[in-house]
Amino acid sequence: MSRRVAKKGFLADYSVEDTYLLRPDRARGRAGILRARDPQSHDILIKFWPRVKDVDDQDLEDIWRSEIRQLQRLAAVPGADDLFVHMITNGKDTEGFYLVLDPGQGSPLEVFLRSARKPDLLAQARQPRSRRVLWANARRLAQALELLHSQGAIHRNLDPWAEVTALTDEPDFRITGFEWSMRRFWLQFRYFCFERAGPAI
Repeated sequence: MSRRVAKKGFLADYSVEDTYLLRPDRARGRAGILRARDPQSHDILIKFWPRVKDVDDQDLEDIWRSEIRQLQRLAAVPGADDLFVHMITNGKDTEGFYLVLDPGQGSPLEVFLRSARKPDLLAQARQPRSRRVLWANARRLAQALELLHSQGAIHRNLDPWAEVTALTDEPDFRITGFEWSMRRFWLQFRYFCFERAGPAI
């Protein structure tokens, strides 16, 4: 396991591992993902969108605030707590924008897919027992998306980094925030409307 290092700013209260599970990709508007422990020593995941000094990132902050509101609204919908990873808190500082998530006993699915020693559920995926659990997990993803769509929202980046699981014999797939691929969409939209197409007449 990676060692944990002291952080400053928003992360000062957390014990954060010194290596990313997923490095941020600002060009694509993609968050980094960090493992950490909160002050009560609970395991958490931190999604982190870095800021660049002297760059106007008001558009990113607007999307961040909008999506926090959507996540808070979604949390009040019956059944959502079983299908979506709970957002514990959020914050920003001079380094970036953050979401603090409660993964329970799970990790992003991609962590298991990249592991040299696969969990039995993946290593024995063709076995009837494993297939039943994996299909049940796929159904949970479909239910989560259906619930999301019923609230007028869409998940623009459903990949193994956005799915949290412990990969046990019990179906437990949950999905994380769905917001940040919208940044790329917004930048492309803004370019087309205001730069390429020119101002409206």
